[in-house]
Amino acid sequence: MRGQTAHIRAVPRGKEVVRTVKCRAVIEKGRAEDLLEFLRLWRDRVQWIVDLIWNLPKVPTESQLHQWFYNILRQQGFRAHHVKQIYKYARAVVSGAKANGGSKPVLRKLAARLDKYDYELDLERGIVVLKLHNGKTVMLRLLQRREYLERYRRGWQNYELVVRYENGSFWVCIYFKRRVEFYVPLSTLVIDVNLWSISMLLVDEVRNRATVRFVRAPFEKYLKFRWRAHLLQKQYPRMWRFSKRILARVRYWFRLLEMC
Repeated sequence: MRGQTAHIRAVPRGKEVVRTVKCRAVIEKGRAEDLLEFLRLWRDRVQWIVDLIWNLPKVPTESQLHQWFYNILRQQGFRAHHVKQIYKYARAVVSGAKANGGSKPVLRKLAARLDKYDYELDLERGIVVLKLHNGKTVMLRLLQRREYLERYRRGWQNYELVVRYENGSFWVCIYFKRRVEFYVPLSTLVIDVNLWSISMLLVDEVRNRATVRFVRAPFEKYLKFRWRAHLLQKQYPRMWRFSKRILARVRYWFRLLEMC
């Protein structure tokens, strides 16, 4: 950390923490063909919107996209929140591609993002029910350890889900969030690690005082012993493993390394 300055960042209260649970899934109830058809329709409609708005001088707002495509997509059997996720994702793809100066995106992967109103999640049983187009539903069983899913049952809130088809298998990514309350620290410890010494700064907020301490670091001695062992191994590349005299010397330097 030579030449670097330690920074302390205060985390605001009520910050939201997001976690993702990714696991493979199998069809428990329903038809896999219905889910594949939904994923293809979702991808094709996103690509259709991308093709229509790509040549516009300015990327439309979500309100404009809602007015243009909501009724059309609803007539094709999509649920209300399906439509919202489709044009939001299409807008994000176009905005990202134009910001990076790329060409018109072409979507190939079969994946769909569902809002919390379009699926039912049961972590206790490890299943998720997806609400597809035209009133169809599919139940998936999550192939994940129950003790891993149990940690998200209390205190966490799921809000979105991504389901995709890849290499002949269905995968589900569930997004959880929670609001975390952080406490005010009573003291702050800043550590600066150098080659010859370790510097520690302790700031006590209660007593309103700061303490600085220096501890001699063994890194210089460690590197010296390691380099001597390396020189022996380099000088006798074929003999040091079999010669008792050279091997004993190499072991001697490594024993000193363990004592650092």
